Amino acid sequence: MYATEDYIRLVASGLSAKAGVTVTEGKNWSVDVRKKVLNYKLEDLKYRPFPVVRGFLLHEIGHLKYTPITHLKDRTKLEKKYPNAMQSCYNTFEDIRIERKLINEYGSFAMGSFHALHTYSISHNYQQRFNAEKEPRLIQFLKLCLLSFYFYNLEIRIISPADFFPHLDPTVVERFRRHEDTVLETIDTVFGEDISSLKELKDLVDSDIYPIIKDFIEEFEKTAKQPAMMKVSLPSWLAGHKISEMIKDMNLPTRQEALALLNPYISTLSTRLRDILLEKKATKWRGVHLRGKLLSKNAYKVTIPKEKRIFSKRTTPDMPDYSVYVALDSSGSMTCNSRGIYASLAAFLLEEVCHRLKFKVRFYFFTEEAKRLKNASEYKVYDAGTNDFSALKLIREDINFSDNNLVIFITDGETHRTAARGKIMTEFKRKKARVYGIGIGDKNIKASLKSSYKKYVYVPEISKLPLEMIRLLRREIKR
Repeated sequence: MYATEDYIRLVASGLSAKAGVTVTEGKNWSVDVRKKVLNYKLEDLKYRPFPVVRGFLLHEIGHLKYTPITHLKDRTKLEKKYPNAMQSCYNTFEDIRIERKLINEYGSFAMGSFHALHTYSISHNYQQRFNAEKEPRLIQFLKLCLLSFYFYNLEIRIISPADFFPHLDPTVVERFRRHEDTVLETIDTVFGEDISSLKELKDLVDSDIYPIIKDFIEEFEKTAKQPAMMKVSLPSWLAGHKISEMIKDMNLPTRQEALALLNPYISTLSTRLRDILLEKKATKWRGVHLRGKLLSKNAYKVTIPKEKRIFSKRTTPDMPDYSVYVALDSSGSMTCNSRGIYASLAAFLLEEVCHRLKFKVRFYFFTEEAKRLKNASEYKVYDAGTNDFSALKLIREDINFSDNNLVIFITDGETHRTAARGKIMTEFKRKKARVYGIGIGDKNIKASLKSSYKKYVYVPEISKLPLEMIRLLRREIKR
């Protein structure tokens, strides 16, 4: 699921209010530090993963809030001597400082957004390896520094950024490898809150980073019309390295964000299903009336003395009597590849569609244990295992078999196929409660789905989960 125009505008508006700055749509990207205004280009953000949009806008807002204007008299000696080169160095580490300050202010909201942004930067924006070998050696080195920060923040310790770029200038790769510990110590100092101001950050870069790359800096400054590197822009080539599976935090969408993303799908689906249901209800002839249609089953009433109400009429469609029960896997593995995020979006989609159609809908989460949820907004992911039987028992307690029942399990793991579980599943089938297992994981889950659920849908591409839920509802709600 990717960011729509409505979602981008919603997030921009929300962040404007939250951060006390102005974020507006413009023809191009621009920043007015004095007036605290950020203009964004809508086309650059559309169709990117929605958590990434939130992280990118929040990062830019961080510069408005925390990066002061540097006056000429406040520049360091090195900054005066190498203005373009040192500005590039400072900007790289200033990105780290402002993200720490945003996390301090906004907690898990910022942390989750930046985790998504960094993962996307690694797995998508380095797809073309940023043509770094064609760039000045200073920029090649600084991009390795920034990538080191992404690895640091995502707690990836098994590989060095230099391992991904053997095609870089050999002197850059060798220099980075030789001084990687110093780079990581500098990142730790900046991100670990030991640096409270831009001035302190500049002093740190001057003392720790400049000596490592003095020749790169001199070379860069001599190049005619060399623009200062404002940042490594965020436009998957790390196949085989499951970076996203190593994310510890996950920032689930709010109801408002989910509806902004899903509203076009929700509106279309709700209208289509409502038309189907109304047609189905309207084809029924009911009641006893003085005029109308004489149904064959009531023909005998003609012979009954004084019986006048023998006719039936096509009635106004009544309220739909569908009930939907949704059980959401809350185990720790749902943090992998943003599974929990898309399970949450699917839940919001089901909740809103059911609300518009006046269906009854209930939500449950399950790990080894299960709990009833008041609404889809209460869904969370926990560091625990998976057992759908715990949720199945609660649904059995709540279900009314006189309704048209649809039971949906969204999961990425194995379940406990016990005799008691089989007994409830058999009862549901006998009483025409349709049970679906929706699998969102690697391909190994297909075998488990097939043996655990008579009806199942495997979703190999996690971002398409909400769309698969739409297909399921369209298939199950029939004339």
